[in-house]
This record gives sequence, structure tokens and C-alpha cells, in this order.
Amino acid sequence: MESRAGQTSVEYMMLAVFLTAALVVVLATSLNLFANQTASLRVAEARVAANELADMANFLCTAPKNTTSRRDVYIPREVNLMASSIGNRTIKLILTSKDAESAVTATTACNVTGTLPGAAGTYVFRGVSQGGSGGSVAMNYTLEVQSLRPSAG
Repeated sequence: MESRAGQTSVEYMMLAVFLTAALVVVLATSLNLFANQTASLRVAEARVAANELADMANFLCTAPKNTTSRRDVYIPREVNLMASSIGNRTIKLILTSKDAESAVTATTACNVTGTLPGAAGTYVFRGVSQGGSGGSVAMNYTLEVQSLRPSAG
């Protein structure tokens, strides 16, 4: 009788080991898929940011001198702002991750100059048309703090 109970215990232990191994494989695969989806999301967010800035610049390229425009743009934290740039006809955002570095670019219809913030977040970018035959645009950003409380009155 004892050998039968011992055999049952061994079988339960083997079953527990097998199920634990299967669970580890499923979790590892899920975490890897989640990491890949997160990286894809950050690239998409950077692409949206670059395209928003390029769209604003393209609008201002054909506008009369001193025309202004503003856009709220979210810069994801994976963007390496020291390596990214706004210049010539290109807005380039460099994304860095633990595995690799990738670039997201947007091309504008005219020359564009400007600066990027030093940290991730949502910024208000303002563009000003410089006019001229080929047109050019100057862009700068500000961080506007908005009150969460409604104004009195």
C-alpha cells in the first residue's frame, strides 16, 4: 500500500513540474509579445509627433509672413532628444531602446528650423512663417501647465 501512495505522490509531483514548465513557457512568450507591442506603440507615437510637426510646417510654408500656428504634440520618453533634430526639410526623431536605435522622419515642403524639448511629455509647438519665395518656418516649443480646477465664475 505504501508503494502505491509513493507512486501517486511522484506522479503528482511530475504533473506539477510539467504544468509549471508549461506556465513558464506561456508567460515568457506573453512577456516577449508585450515588449514588442510596446516598442511598436512607441514608434507609432513618435511617427505621429513627427507628422504633426511636419503638417504644421507644411501649412506655414505657403502662409504669408508672420503667420503663426500651434500644435500640442506628445513626445514619447523613448525619443532620444539629444540625437533628434528639426532642420532643413526634415524632422527626425531618434528612438532608443535596450535592443536598437531607430529613426522616424517626416519631410516638409520648405526649410524648417527649431528646437526640441529636453524631456518627454506633451508640449505646445508654435510655428511662425518666415515668408519669402521658398518659404521657411521657425518652430519652438513651450510647456504649458494647465490647471485641473475649473475657473471661478
